[in-house]
Amino acid sequence: MRSPTILGVSHLVLSTRDIEEDGRRLAAHGYGVAKRARGIANPAAKAPFCGRPLAPTFDMDLLTAPNLPPVELLHDHGPTSGGLPAYTLALEAPPDLTCACASPDEAAALWAAMGLPATDGKVIIPASAVGASLRVCFETAPARPTTLDQPGWVCLSLLCTNADRLREHLVGAGFAPGKCFTVAPFGQPLRVFFLRNRSGELYEFLSLAPRA
Repeated sequence: MRSPTILGVSHLVLSTRDIEEDGRRLAAHGYGVAKRARGIANPAAKAPFCGRPLAPTFDMDLLTAPNLPPVELLHDHGPTSGGLPAYTLALEAPPDLTCACASPDEAAALWAAMGLPATDGKVIIPASAVGASLRVCFETAPARPTTLDQPGWVCLSLLCTNADRLREHLVGAGFAPGKCFTVAPFGQPLRVFFLRNRSGELYEFLSLAPRA
């Protein structure tokens, strides 16, 4: 089955214990708050991707900046997990997202399954309607199994044409994505699922929910 189309970057997720302080830090790179939501109920489908019991609610700010990918500041209302996430981000234009993984080839296999094969350990994700293009660089390093409740850059979120169909495609390709769920933090219903790659890094995939 051909993979449903990856449209580009939706946003990067920065898990934080101080949403206001990290917002000020990102403002130095040209980011500003575009949308804000507080006290959102955490969907149960996120639980397998957290290192601790799922917090009941979370806060979220969506920040944007010219020529840089949008950033979701995520503050779960619960304790954080230890360890380092797989991602580090250079906030410059064009931005580079580095992914630490034990096997860059294994990390890149996910992208090949989605029709975006890596070249020389790098994947170029095209610009989308909401964000700039992004280069993902796979770096050989001890694996860092990432969870959404670790502090730091924890997840790369991608827009796709149909999240449910993409999930089915990835299951057929031998990956183990989480369950699809619907969420509407800013009013627009979205279909969403998470995937921890075999190499440890986390991805989120989302598309507009079909109209009833």
